[in-house]
Amino acid sequence: MPWTCPLHTKNKVNRAGAIIAGREKPTADFTYDEAMDVAGNWRSSHGYPLQSVWTTLRVRAKNVDPKSLVAKRQKRMPSIIAKLARFDDMQLARMHDLGGCRAVVSSVRRVDKLVKMYADQPLKTLEFVKPYDYIREPKDDGYRSVHLVYKYQGDSQNGAFRGLRIEIQIRSRLQHAWATALETIDAFTGQSLKASGGEDTWRRFFALISTAIAKHEKRAPVPNTPTRMDTLISEICDLCVQLKIPGVFEGISAGLEIAPKMRLAKKQKAEAYLLTLDSKERVTVVTAFVNNKEAEEKLLESEKENLDKPHIQTVMASANSIQSLRTAYPNYFLDTDMFIGFVTRLIQKNAN
Repeated sequence: MPWTCPLHTKNKVNRAGAIIAGREKPTADFTYDEAMDVAGNWRSSHGYPLQSVWTTLRVRAKNVDPKSLVAKRQKRMPSIIAKLARFDDMQLARMHDLGGCRAVVSSVRRVDKLVKMYADQPLKTLEFVKPYDYIREPKDDGYRSVHLVYKYQGDSQNGAFRGLRIEIQIRSRLQHAWATALETIDAFTGQSLKASGGEDTWRRFFALISTAIAKHEKRAPVPNTPTRMDTLISEICDLCVQLKIPGVFEGISAGLEIAPKMRLAKKQKAEAYLLTLDSKERVTVVTAFVNNKEAEEKLLESEKENLDKPHIQTVMASANSIQSLRTAYPNYFLDTDMFIGFVTRLIQKNAN
């Protein structure tokens, strides 16, 4: 299996990041297109350490929860550009979530158990950098998950990947359903809720629902949300009327076309998938690849082509099957059933 190695110095990677983020103007000797290629190579070079971390996470997550879901992905270029543009001091070479693994387990208690497993059983190839516990301390927008950041220290390819940062995300199914619903609204309304933007009513709605989930899981509420359950549910119900929920989610998911492009010979196994959601055409294209390098090349090609088309989103991801992929990235399949089920139960509780 060929893996992409980093081809450029960190200084050049950081300059490429500054150019694609608009903080530095491209020049004749370093064009915007070249900067995209440098950034693309840097992102792709996280593929091998990401694979290594993913392999261990799958084993550990299954030990904690046999029905857990584990997937990996490389960060989308539009998300990289947006993050670099949002934080002036952010450097591409130090960005810790270019390669990310995600474990979704059935309960928040199992989240705690899996996080503890990583603390109690450190790995020789990983140097622990920092935890981000957004369950103990939820973000103001309601995002909740545990992130563990590591530096890869393995000797593969003569140490070519040493020092690259990989992020592990661990969350419960309800936390995952919340994040999926928010990303779905972002995709179809053109908002930027995930990046702390968007309309106040939608931001408030998701913060309130996150607190309702936190109360269900007996964890810390989101800052500046009601602590009394009756007050919380009452405000949620008012916003559901205002935002036409659950109807808006049902309308978004209706009529989505799934177009698989397997491109696999018999007995071949997909090493990577590209998921492309076109929210205008209401179609998700799933393309399977037998090697990561080909998928990485197609991903960057698609991102360059669609940089000015925010309604087209492409992500490179891996999972054991298309069904697992659908469960790991339900926003690309407009699947918000679990989220809507939770909200509906809250509304019914208020009616009673």
